[in-house]
Amino acid sequence: MDLRPPAAGGRGINAYTQMRGKFRGSPIILDMRQTGEGTLTEIGLKNQAILKRDIAKAFFARYPGEDLLNYEKKVEDEIIPTSPFSKDLGENYFGGKFGHKEPKWESAADARAELAAKFSYSSFKNYTEAFDKDERTKHWSQSKELWTKKEGIYTSTLGAEQIIVGQNTPLQVDY
Repeated sequence: MDLRPPAAGGRGINAYTQMRGKFRGSPIILDMRQTGEGTLTEIGLKNQAILKRDIAKAFFARYPGEDLLNYEKKVEDEIIPTSPFSKDLGENYFGGKFGHKEPKWESAADARAELAAKFSYSSFKNYTEAFDKDERTKHWSQSKELWTKKEGIYTSTLGAEQIIVGQNTPLQVDY
């Protein structure tokens, strides 16, 4: 918002608002100057509401038949996040939060274990021996339910003891 000289007669507030909208790289820039009674914030919010409506109308006219209201959600849903076995994870391959949206996994290792369990493998190592990287990448891209933390969604069905990565687990030997 931009402050301008007082309204005619010294009453009211002049508010100048400029808004920018962008869809598929195509911008629309609209501005509005309005004099009104109230605070600068109140007049500015009224301007914003009018400009939002006008920008939406302009995009609907420019892209008839396009589902503009759900476009961002659709685009976001089509993005496949980095897999939990990607070397691009760097130091986060073994530790640190994993995921691009909340709720995030405690670690990429947890997500890897869940992915392996989805295909009935009790360990990621066994899973990697059964499937090459291209197949695992395809599995990950088709496992949208694992892109955010859903601990135990598959590992709980294996009936296996959950082992915390990085913690020494004693072997139990019965004689």
